[in-house]
Amino acid sequence: MASRLSYFLQAAFAGMVRARALTLSSTLTLAAALFVMGAFAMALHHGRNLARAWGTGGHISCAIASFVPEDSWPSVKEALAALPGVQHVELVPPEAAVAAFCAKGKEACALMEGVDPKLLPAALHVTPMASMVAEGAIDSLVQRMRAVTGVEDVAYGETKLGQVRAAMRTGALMALSLGALLCAAMVFMVSNTIRLMIYARQDEVRILRLVGATRWFVRAPFLIEGLSWGLCAGGLGALGLWGVQRAFEEPLMRAQGILGYPGALSLFCWPLLGAQMAAGALMGLMGSLLALHHFLDEDVG
Repeated sequence: MASRLSYFLQAAFAGMVRARALTLSSTLTLAAALFVMGAFAMALHHGRNLARAWGTGGHISCAIASFVPEDSWPSVKEALAALPGVQHVELVPPEAAVAAFCAKGKEACALMEGVDPKLLPAALHVTPMASMVAEGAIDSLVQRMRAVTGVEDVAYGETKLGQVRAAMRTGALMALSLGALLCAAMVFMVSNTIRLMIYARQDEVRILRLVGATRWFVRAPFLIEGLSWGLCAGGLGALGLWGVQRAFEEPLMRAQGILGYPGALSLFCWPLLGAQMAAGALMGLMGSLLALHHFLDEDVG
């Protein structure tokens, strides 16, 4: 078994060296496709994190109705806190709301000059669980809040959240479509390259058949070649993302501050390296199997 594996590896390596131009071009083409797919995957990952950040950092503002006496505000707070999907509820009296608004600057404070805080409604700031935003259940939570006795109005960043959702849906659709096209193109590219290698080594294949080699004994070196291309391409694609991240480190940090993104905006992570190498290996094997199925037996058998 060890001797066979050694032969397969040696034959595959010798074949890649003899056709090094094809090997290099195939590996680089696969790497470019995996680079694009990895970039889309990281963009979608950061989009989901941005939505979760809104869920944990933002709040839903519930105005308490004017007919509710001050001593009943805690009961309204408890009713909201008991709703499923609510993480935290904070009672904000009118005086505290005015003070927080004035803290935004002199212009904001000037707008509140002469306004009696007692004329403003008390508010309850509700922080939903991150899972509610991630699952798109925030709208149903808001409807349940509006049904709570003593709540007059509910306001939240529906426009901002809707934009994030729409961008994520569009990005996911684009990523799936592009990923499917790239995967299909790369599988056929590997298949055609393996076919060329089969033609270049048809005499060797015929000799192996004449001495009684099985189909899989003949096919194994070509499968290893396709697998090697995919693994190398996955590593190169991830390395490219790491290089772009290092080159644009400062712009990414500025974008992180503008978006209010939690953590660091990155294009590379170790799980992505593993995923890209696995995807590359799968495309390499699928392309090799396709070529061997269609051309090895019929053309050089």
